[in-house]
Amino acid sequence: MSFLPVVHRELLVAARSGAMGPVRFLAAMGGVALFSVLLATPVHARPQVLAEVLFQIMGGAVFGYALLAGVLHTADAVGAEKRDGTLGLLFLTDLRGHDVVLGKLVSNSMRAAHGVLAVVPILAVPMVFGGVSGPQFGRLVATLCATLLFSLSVGLWWSVAARDFRTAALGTLGVVAGLCALYGAGWLAWRMPGRSGWAIQQFSPVAAFRWARAEPWQDPAMRAWWGRSVAWLWTGGGVALVAASFMVGRGRERGVVSPGVAADAARARARGLVGYRQYHWAGLLARQPYAWFQRVVRPLPASFHAVYWTLVAANLAAFAASLSLRLHMTRGLALLAECALLWVLHQFVKVQAALSATRGIGEDRQSGALELLVVSGQGRDPLVAGHRAAIWTQYAWPVAGLLALQFLPVLRLAFPGLPPANDALFLEAALAAGAAFLLFDVDALIRAGLRHGLRETGPQAAFRAAYLRVMLPGWIGLLPCVVPLLTTGPGSWLVALLAIWVCVCAYALGRVNKRVRIDLEHGFMHLVAGLHFDTGEWELRDDFRRAAMADVRSEARGGSLW
Repeated sequence: MSFLPVVHRELLVAARSGAMGPVRFLAAMGGVALFSVLLATPVHARPQVLAEVLFQIMGGAVFGYALLAGVLHTADAVGAEKRDGTLGLLFLTDLRGHDVVLGKLVSNSMRAAHGVLAVVPILAVPMVFGGVSGPQFGRLVATLCATLLFSLSVGLWWSVAARDFRTAALGTLGVVAGLCALYGAGWLAWRMPGRSGWAIQQFSPVAAFRWARAEPWQDPAMRAWWGRSVAWLWTGGGVALVAASFMVGRGRERGVVSPGVAADAARARARGLVGYRQYHWAGLLARQPYAWFQRVVRPLPASFHAVYWTLVAANLAAFAASLSLRLHMTRGLALLAECALLWVLHQFVKVQAALSATRGIGEDRQSGALELLVVSGQGRDPLVAGHRAAIWTQYAWPVAGLLALQFLPVLRLAFPGLPPANDALFLEAALAAGAAFLLFDVDALIRAGLRHGLRETGPQAAFRAAYLRVMLPGWIGLLPCVVPLLTTGPGSWLVALLAIWVCVCAYALGRVNKRVRIDLEHGFMHLVAGLHFDTGEWELRDDFRRAAMADVRSEARGGSLW
């Protein structure tokens, strides 16, 4: 047997596959388009300053993708094999744990690596303007590669350790978010003597990204701390891969068993479905049977409650600190920390909603239960309404609590001295837009999660497609607002840019909801017929029918003219 046979096979498959070319092309064209939009933003600044800002924004966008790569690509790499029962077939050969782990890492991270490497040449364009040096560019690329490997390795470890994709995704997000939070913890230690805060921050990927911009002649100590931080990222990724290989090797010795079906049945028995049916939700069972089924069998996990209330407590603590602190700078930083925690809480609720929307419907689709419900009298509209009602009922109180927290910074703005008038106007507009888009985004994620849960083959692909389809347009549209904010500072004109961004996001969400509604209508027709959920075929048929009708109408108009 050759050295690392699974890796060898995956590299051959990727080399012969035609998917890598479009991935590199689309990533490069997306980077060029984003750079062009940012460069065309009307600002009055020196070319060197503008180049540095563009370098930070482009690098930050790729850095954010590298942090999420584990959730998007490797968090379900081994879990899918365990659920399908095919992982044990690999151990009938002479393969070891490291063969399987490295093979899964290569096969599932190929697109992420190609996408990041395709954008790297675009990051070098700001060097032409003179605002970025060659060593800064090299340090940023090294940081991006280390962060990408670390995130992919952590996601792969959680895929081995967790039973389902939801646990693996949340575990990967928790590890990455916890390490990113160390940057803030190190900042809180700024009162300590020496560079004690940097000793804490060196374990954070955010610190490595921040220190990559430091020049040795400006701050030699920061340059040395950057090297330590990148080394910790490489070490953490290697440790995660070794741990995953060891766990897979132990599974080979003990026999790999997929506990998914048995655990779900045990959980259903423990919750007493008959008791719920008789006493608690009898009215819901009569009105919307599928909503009753989703709420009883798939409740919110205990980890969601723990993380949610922890973030709420941290947000309230930051709000209390902004009220009690006397120094103007410290109060402003506490208010900034509160807004950052609000953003984290927003993303946590939206990720959970997308996971809930894709998981249940995907499991029912794969098990065949959805087809039985469709052909037994539960049509498309009752199933869609039941699925949406069940998830909205589960997430009603988290969304309501988050909306209440959303306006705490607005109350803080009523106190004198903080912040200036222009900053206050921009912050109030941003908080109001965030509160409105929280409701729209959650609803769009539920609809898109239903559509992609039916269409995609696995939960990770369904979550990735639904989440990026809803959230990515808003993130891209927000970047042009960041360029003038970093170059000239906040102003009253920034509120106008924010209003334009709100309109663009509302239009994008409307398009998503319309496309999802059409796809669900066509897809459920396929389910009734016992066919595969393929919206591409239906789109092709619709295009052909519209073209044929257009030809008929044009011929009729021509005949009437003659």
